[in-house]
Amino acid sequence: MRYYIDRQPFEDDPKQKLGGGSEGSVYIFPPDPDFCVKLFHKPDPHDPDGPKLAAFRKRKINYICHSTFNFPPHFIMALKAAYSERHQVIGFLMRRVPSGFYKMMQLLKEDFRLANDINLGKISLLFADVFDDVPIIHGSQVVMGDINTGSILISADLTRRAFVDTDSWGYSPEYPCLATTELFAHPDLYPNLVSGGKFILHQPHHDRFSFTVMFVLMALSGAHPFRMGLHPRFRSLQERTKNGSTIFDSDVSYPDILPPPELLSDDLMDAVVKILKRKTIDPLDTGLLRRFSAELVICPNCGAQYHESRKSCPKCHEKTMIEIKVAQLLVEEIFKTGGTLLFAQVVQEKLHLVCRVDDKLQVVVIDQHKHVSVISSALAAEPGARYRFFTDCLVKCSDPAAAAPVKLEMYQIKNNSLIFTDETNTVSFRSQTAMFDTSSRFLYRIAGNMLMRGSFFGKMFLENPVTEVFSTQTWFTVDRTSGADQEIIFGYDGALRDLRWFLLVGDEEKTINYHVALPATRSGEKLEDFSVYFNKTNVLLIRKTKYRGKDFIRFSLIDLTGQIQQDILLNDSEEGFAYWQELQGKLFQSASVLHLSTEGLVKHELISQRYSPVAGTKGLIMADDRLLRFNNKIIVVRRNSIFSLSPKK
Repeated sequence: MRYYIDRQPFEDDPKQKLGGGSEGSVYIFPPDPDFCVKLFHKPDPHDPDGPKLAAFRKRKINYICHSTFNFPPHFIMALKAAYSERHQVIGFLMRRVPSGFYKMMQLLKEDFRLANDINLGKISLLFADVFDDVPIIHGSQVVMGDINTGSILISADLTRRAFVDTDSWGYSPEYPCLATTELFAHPDLYPNLVSGGKFILHQPHHDRFSFTVMFVLMALSGAHPFRMGLHPRFRSLQERTKNGSTIFDSDVSYPDILPPPELLSDDLMDAVVKILKRKTIDPLDTGLLRRFSAELVICPNCGAQYHESRKSCPKCHEKTMIEIKVAQLLVEEIFKTGGTLLFAQVVQEKLHLVCRVDDKLQVVVIDQHKHVSVISSALAAEPGARYRFFTDCLVKCSDPAAAAPVKLEMYQIKNNSLIFTDETNTVSFRSQTAMFDTSSRFLYRIAGNMLMRGSFFGKMFLENPVTEVFSTQTWFTVDRTSGADQEIIFGYDGALRDLRWFLLVGDEEKTINYHVALPATRSGEKLEDFSVYFNKTNVLLIRKTKYRGKDFIRFSLIDLTGQIQQDILLNDSEEGFAYWQELQGKLFQSASVLHLSTEGLVKHELISQRYSPVAGTKGLIMADDRLLRFNNKIIVVRRNSIFSLSPKK
């Protein structure tokens, strides 16, 4: 598509595409890579409101570009309109967010928090900065309106932020914000979620309410104040929000699996509850957030941060899980680190761990006889680094968010040492994520337009091409659970609005590429997040989607020829929906899935769709645990330890 900025013609280049969504696609601006251009999709000819919405959007962009807002640089604003050859507004020019920024949704992922050493104190300081920014927006007679986990991008250390999607903000009654996200919406705005209903204009106190909801969700690792727990009368999110029934209330049963509210100070909880119950329209006090951050202490047992006013750690009460007596299960501690456990992987019947101890990397290898080898190193444990293992080799990517080419360092584990062996590069996915992964035997990476498979032969790292892919547009993950009999790779090509899923199955000699034709989603249904799990015969794809303001879960069971065996859609009123909300940490078994839940582990049988708690696990499991299978036992990976669960004989 040809477009014009300042009467200069430019062409959108698929190779320069940074991403896309339901409204349009974003491309690097050819004359200056520090800028980018958002080009709107053409109106859907089957949508009767499409032309009207497109015309509104064009008028709004012209209004924003000709206004004189004095916003700071971390507000990514529309600067100049992009025109078609017929002089119609088809997009706009804006500054480009630097690499190394992520959607705030990443804070709900324990792997991301661990890799970047993110804790309650840093999250509190981040939201203090955000609440400092909000008056700047409102002081210009502007409201954000549709606040969600993609409204602000954050750096991995949480010291920088970027407000994006500013073209959707509400700039006046004539140019309001048209969208509303139910998860964070003030109850005044619920009519906006109903098609054809009365439209309610967003107000400044609605923004302040939404950010308070988001603070609780992020500070307590997934504890949505109106969604988590059970109220005896109010069941739905909207009922709970309208009636101010929060997780801080005594009549709401708080999920054991989530970090307890008592991690916060009483003063901070009181301030949050006043806003959530709509007893005040004032913002959350940034001074209170900063004082709270400075008054946190760290539990030496579980690593949680909590306010110094508490007599003991609210999360573990200074008791280890191993001390809990369980009648049905044998609970055995396998390893406990004096630092933080960053990554765990089973490789060739051995459990491999990466730990951070005193800011240095430590590798731990545990065999089936529980023999533990601890390998200390002088390598720095860099925030945000990603780790993988294959054979006897550790792969370290110091900065997965760097611009391509991204460096991968390889260290062989020999004689109780980490020995630097080789290094290579990989491509960055369009969201600035280094594209590489490992199986037990091989390193996979994208080089140009090829997916490469590599391993060591003696001291030489040799690679072979597996299949052709699309550079910067292909995402993949590799089965790290299988042994030496097969290699399974699952991924997709294309933009988020039109994904082409694929499955690669084979061995060193031959790989077969299967197209995975998932059932079509509904028009307007957006993919929010997804996760992939493997067993020896199937792939499990779990997707979180949003449709007409409602959250849904889709999970698909795919065999190793790419055929769909099951495709289930769940809404928030159906059995099992709550168990799928946390996408990470599950264990995909031969015919079932183990979920972390408030009842402990819950087994979901895929054929019968039956959910049943695993006896003896209630109280053993924490929200940020991860599950593996090792030595025919269920392994629970925790922030600072690993233990196994097995039936008592």
